[in-house]
Amino acid sequence: LNRLREWAGGSAPKQAIVARAYGLGVGVEQIDRALPALRQIALRSSHPATQDAVSRTLMEIYGPGTASKILSELAEWAAGGHPGLRRTAALALTRLASGVESDSCRLLLTEFTGEERGWAREHLVTLWGNALRCGLLARMPTGVIGRPIRAAWDVFAEWVANWATVPGVRPVVEAVFEAAGHNHLRGPLRLHLRHWYLRRIVDIPLYHRLDHHMKGTEGS
Repeated sequence: LNRLREWAGGSAPKQAIVARAYGLGVGVEQIDRALPALRQIALRSSHPATQDAVSRTLMEIYGPGTASKILSELAEWAAGGHPGLRRTAALALTRLASGVESDSCRLLLTEFTGEERGWAREHLVTLWGNALRCGLLARMPTGVIGRPIRAAWDVFAEWVANWATVPGVRPVVEAVFEAAGHNHLRGPLRLHLRHWYLRRIVDIPLYHRLDHHMKGTEGS
């Protein structure tokens, strides 16, 4: 553990070893050590491969005993101004939120207790806003190195498509559309919503409902 802490601030190869090591059972058992180390790696490295490794580790150690701490940590990364942390959070969110149609998604509100769902919903909205911005070339955080995370939009489309069938999806999707103006996503979301309607991912009632959530919000 001491060596992992030391190497988290070392060279890129050492950081990669730390990320992989915490992706094993060590990361689950030592979550309070793993999260600061992974944050340090994402802060110090601008390499897309390192960001990818950290996000994969977070996906591997995410589970019933670590979900709350990882979700809170990622929300801090997404809300902050550091481009490396924001892109890493976007990668992690995209991986954790995928598979909603196959029941492999691990970020549904139903996983949290009633008392936790309020803040979990807020964190998920923060994470989705960041991930969707990182999926747009014009909205990528300044200084970010790496390609836009286009998969974030594909995964969010899966959430929208499962609006009425997967419990825990609807409150988050609604809140993302409601926050569109503040996240500077109103234009992109409206464009994608039309595209999803043409692809029959959403029907007319859902199209109008989600579009209504964006009306009156500020921003573009």
